[in-house]
Amino acid sequence: MSNNSEYKGISDMLTAAQRDAKVGNIISADEMLKRTPSDLETPKYRVLASRKNGLEIRRYDQFSVCSVTMKELSGNTSGSDKESAAKLSNPQLSGATSFGALAGYLFGKNEQSKAMKMTTPVFTEGEGDLKKMSFVLPSDYWTDGSVNEAPKPLSDSAVKVASVEGCERA
Repeated sequence: MSNNSEYKGISDMLTAAQRDAKVGNIISADEMLKRTPSDLETPKYRVLASRKNGLEIRRYDQFSVCSVTMKELSGNTSGSDKESAAKLSNPQLSGATSFGALAGYLFGKNEQSKAMKMTTPVFTEGEGDLKKMSFVLPSDYWTDGSVNEAPKPLSDSAVKVASVEGCERA
């Protein structure tokens, strides 16, 4: 883990999401932004469109991510992802297992045992076994070829690291 206060911020966000899920609260994009710690690094983007509910369509510049798909994660029945995911798993939160595997990678469960800072946003795409969750890596790994310098996931991990050439996301 990079530091306790950073982990506490993420832990507090997860606790709030779990509490909301239990009572069936659906939170708005504005509320989610209010809950996001202000010092997290974010790739540069420009807003292409905004909706009344706070939803934005953004065009992001190049960045890099670590990702897992549910199919790869469910097939990984041993090792580092299982342990990380178990600590954060909650059947009421879709994606908690993916979150745990990715958080484990960022907080030092990688070949170099290097902890990295959390960033925003977190991306999800797809459905069912093909559902994929991605965390943006710190900006040290955003430029051409620098993703190759990112810590390598553990050999028994479903985490993959890749560069994203820029994209539009909601």
